[in-house]
Amino acid sequence: MIQSIGIDIVDIERMTQMIHRWGDKFLCKILTPREYAYCHDKFGQAASVAARFAAKEALYKALPADLQAGTGWLDVEVVNDASGRPRLNCFGKIAQLQERFVVHVSISHSKVSAVAMVLLEQKGSES
Repeated sequence: MIQSIGIDIVDIERMTQMIHRWGDKFLCKILTPREYAYCHDKFGQAASVAARFAAKEALYKALPADLQAGTGWLDVEVVNDASGRPRLNCFGKIAQLQERFVVHVSISHSKVSAVAMVLLEQKGSES
């Protein structure tokens, strides 16, 4: 059974401005070291950062209330599986999330915006 859904959209130009203004200080605040390395090596760095930012925001919106408080940017990491599909790794307080729910994530971006949707599905439930 679907527990909750979160969605977020990020303007890539605004993300570009944030990166230019704050640089690594900003990037290291919102990205794990693995995410930083992935985005740093990408031609479209701002789009990749915006997509990860959107996924983290979407997850936060989908989180049960008991897990929202105290959750930070580095408590979730967006990685890609062998086929390139995104998935989320959770740390800290929200590490237990993946014990309670199947976490689905979808990310896309255009030249203008990045969007992400996170769906939490109760484990052991029938769809």
